[in-house]
Amino acid sequence: MSATRDQSQAPVVIAVCDPLVHPESIHIAAATVRQVVEVSTAEELARHHHSAFAILVDEQGAQFLLERPQPRRDKVFLVAADQTPVNFELAMKIHAEQAYALPAEAAALLTDLGRDTRSQEGLVVGVTGCVGGCGVSTFAGALGVQLAQRAPTTVVDTDPSGGMDLILGVEEEPGPRWDELDFNQGDLAAADVRAVLPTAAASCVSHRRDRGAGPPPSTDTILGALRTLREEGYTVVDLPRADALDPDIVAALDHLVVLVPREVRGVCAVAAQLPQLRRTHVPLSFVTISRTWASLSTAEVESVAGINVSADVRCSTGVAKQLEQGGLRGRCPRILARAVEDICTDIEHIQQRGQQW
Repeated sequence: MSATRDQSQAPVVIAVCDPLVHPESIHIAAATVRQVVEVSTAEELARHHHSAFAILVDEQGAQFLLERPQPRRDKVFLVAADQTPVNFELAMKIHAEQAYALPAEAAALLTDLGRDTRSQEGLVVGVTGCVGGCGVSTFAGALGVQLAQRAPTTVVDTDPSGGMDLILGVEEEPGPRWDELDFNQGDLAAADVRAVLPTAAASCVSHRRDRGAGPPPSTDTILGALRTLREEGYTVVDLPRADALDPDIVAALDHLVVLVPREVRGVCAVAAQLPQLRRTHVPLSFVTISRTWASLSTAEVESVAGINVSADVRCSTGVAKQLEQGGLRGRCPRILARAVEDICTDIEHIQQRGQQW
């Protein structure tokens, strides 16, 4: 299954500090007609590592990769000035595809940058809301159940009070919770992890319900889970409100679903958040939510906020009843099914675009 962020929009990321090589690196990257993103710290490079079309590093930039190790990926290139020997040992340490002396080997590097490669991996979808209380966890759970009909799927609960195990109906199922999982030690296969997680159609990474439950997972722990699970299938991430998102976690997403209540407060919130959301370069889908009373139509939300809405959901006491009486248990409520299926179509469209680059 090939599922990647839309690679036609993915940038070439440059971590090149050597003044002899930097201008040539910029020139070559610009020749790909892609956005060029320059980074100067290990944290910045880690943030862009997954979403980049290609990464160019010199010896100092390579140290960023050693400082913040990331999963192996295609199109990492080590560059050096042609007056100095290329450090092939360093290239091997960072798992670079190739090392080039510039400007002498500029043409060969440009050829490699233009070569089509496809990463065979799963897809990570985040779900957030522009305001609180708009049913993010419920929608994330329903999306996970629906996607599980297509491929192995895991819903990751990043909020200690999120209760994703209750929503999916697996709170009594055996299997490890956050405090019993260590995704940053050794090589874990996604299939092996999913095999032991509590499961009802979709598997679940959630928190223990007893008082002895540990602290919420750190950003590094969550990123470790996403790196492992994206090996295959789908991963749905139940996220905090859109104005409180962790940029490192957002950078690890292939798609972000934003829930917007059809109310003045919700539209004002998403309009204010939209510039930052678009700067992430993560494909966005918007879902309007009709709570107890909706003052705006979907068309008005689109016009005022400047967004395209993919789906609309009307809240129902039937959904609340199903959740209270045992959770989803592998069944997507009918009132959510149409909206969730519309988002699945959006996700598949992104997959297809990723396969064509």
